Amino acid sequence: MTTASALDRGRASYHRHQWGRAFRQLSAADREAPLGPADLERLATTAFLIGRDADSTECWSRAHTAYLD
Repeated sequence: MTTASALDRGRASYHRHQWGRAFRQLSAADREAPLGPADLERLATTAFLIGRDADSTECWSRAHTAYLD
């Protein structure tokens, strides 16, 4: 799976409220290339919704930093 397709699929899963799938796909895209702030927000939200609080906090922090940059 390429980064673009993982990211596109993650966004689509997010919009379909498929939280676990969105988390896996967005995480895969983030491992390939750092996500931008809006996608980090999506990843943080999905992490929170599936009970991955530490991952959620990390992604919110990264999104905040990205917006400041």
